[in-house]
Amino acid sequence: MSRTLLAARLRELEHAGIVERRDVPGNRRSHEYHLTIAGRELAPIIEGLGTWGQRWIMTAIDERDLDPSLLMWDIRRNLRRDELPDRKTVLLIEFRDAPSARRRWWLVIEPGAADLCMTDPGFEVDVSLKVRLVDLTRYWLGHLGWKELVRSDGTAIEGPVVLRRSLPGWLGRSTFAGIGPASG
Repeated sequence: MSRTLLAARLRELEHAGIVERRDVPGNRRSHEYHLTIAGRELAPIIEGLGTWGQRWIMTAIDERDLDPSLLMWDIRRNLRRDELPDRKTVLLIEFRDAPSARRRWWLVIEPGAADLCMTDPGFEVDVSLKVRLVDLTRYWLGHLGWKELVRSDGTAIEGPVVLRRSLPGWLGRSTFAGIGPASG
């Protein structure tokens, strides 16, 4: 989604009373959006739609449905903070099959925070995951386990053993990953 389209959507949600815009303390040019009471009341409806979609729609992934930006922002948002290393750690995720402008993503993980970068932040990479976009998306959705992901053609993890082994503990998955497809 372009920044212009995102800004327009956020203005619409703000106007509808779903979100409110707040200035970031100490940074006059930045702001955050937070759900209002009305927005929070929508949570069960959104969760119900997500559950339905996971059961009935997301059983097969079409190449046209893949979006590295959306996937990486979801991964960043769902990192398991209590499992992350207690020192600055840089994870590079490289999608072997994505367009070059959206192929490499850096997660700069520090105690209490994680930043997602689309350009090299200039720090040494501690661990890297090279993977096909469809495979990481299938893992994110719960269609693949970690071992299946690692064994997928074209997947490679590089870095110290302790980081390679702990990586699946960091990566959260979709809220709906545990919901299997409908059986009828």
